[in-house]
Amino acid sequence: MWRYEASGGDPGAAWVATNYNDSTWTSGLGLFAFEEMAAVATNTHTTLPLTGTNGAPITTWYFRTQFQYDGSLKTPFLILSNIVDDGVVFYLNGSEIARFNMSYGLIRSTNLASSAAQEGVYQLIEKRATNLVIGDNVLAVEVHQQSTNSADVVFGVALFVDATTNAGTMNYDFESRPNNFVRSATLLTNGQFLLGGGFRSINSNSVAGLARIDRLGRVDETFRGGTNLILTNGLNIDVHPSLVDGGKIYAGGSFIGPLRTNVARLNWDGSLDTTFVPAVPNGRVRAVVPQPDGKVIIAGEFTAVAGSPRGYIARLNSDGSLDTNFANASGFDGRVRTVALLDDQKILVAGLFTSFDGAPGKNIVRLTASGTRDNTFGIGQAGADGEV
Repeated sequence: MWRYEASGGDPGAAWVATNYNDSTWTSGLGLFAFEEMAAVATNTHTTLPLTGTNGAPITTWYFRTQFQYDGSLKTPFLILSNIVDDGVVFYLNGSEIARFNMSYGLIRSTNLASSAAQEGVYQLIEKRATNLVIGDNVLAVEVHQQSTNSADVVFGVALFVDATTNAGTMNYDFESRPNNFVRSATLLTNGQFLLGGGFRSINSNSVAGLARIDRLGRVDETFRGGTNLILTNGLNIDVHPSLVDGGKIYAGGSFIGPLRTNVARLNWDGSLDTTFVPAVPNGRVRAVVPQPDGKVIIAGEFTAVAGSPRGYIARLNSDGSLDTNFANASGFDGRVRTVALLDDQKILVAGLFTSFDGAPGKNIVRLTASGTRDNTFGIGQAGADGEV
């Protein structure tokens, strides 16, 4: 049983607190939804309104419930099995523990989900429970629409606490045998993992550097990400599934094929996204960071993209062509390891370099949204004394 607020109003920042008085909120049993899809509709216990008390479309719904816990606090994990349409943020005892389909940064009642959720699909989120307490615990959840004219909303969650005391010991049920190195492992919302690296096979399955495995290490044979790239260079494959965004998988690395070289975008099923034809970097791509506007930042060990000089960082337009207005000066003088897009659209860049556009900047620099140097960044020219 939950208390929920579905008036379309903003309950204020205190609504996640354990001592918040939600007695005036409506009570209801999950699954909560306004949805015609049969798999959801038949399991709906509480129908949610789409318009608020003022007659305007509701952007955000708020939910609170309590549960008792009397197990170990040594190394507990929270497992959230949930179905949400479209975006969701979870809070435990007043602190955020997870979010799905929501952008990073401060969440307000007017924020929209970053993309539309797949209809009727359950997600699995696992988090170490650092603020679980013995006794009464409060789980608070906010659900956001992807657009103000959305015709449905869904929320349901099952919460499990795994009071594991042997975390970190070998799990002998997990069996995954790549024939070469793994560079990256991304936990997906369905509980599977996306692996990238220099392997050609896993458990004798041909996967060509990009594979999806389940929680026991078994290869998902329906996903043909690596083989769909038709890679011809078998000696130096280094695929990084750096982000799963809106059902798309961005991969960068050091690979060569007739279809894509060093950077690619795949559909969720592993097929090549032919609508994204990236300009070719002349060296390894170590980071791929999509922006909310559809453009994509790439960085790594290249000095040119589509024949245009670029110092280890560049931005591609939504169709994959080179964004000639971004970082079009000399750029960095050494490799970039990682890139982070910040809430204000500024860009944090780190790696092994000593300058940006000819000015000193050692191993960590912040750029503006247009790719110029942000001189207000506190670390300044001194930077870090080793690779970041």
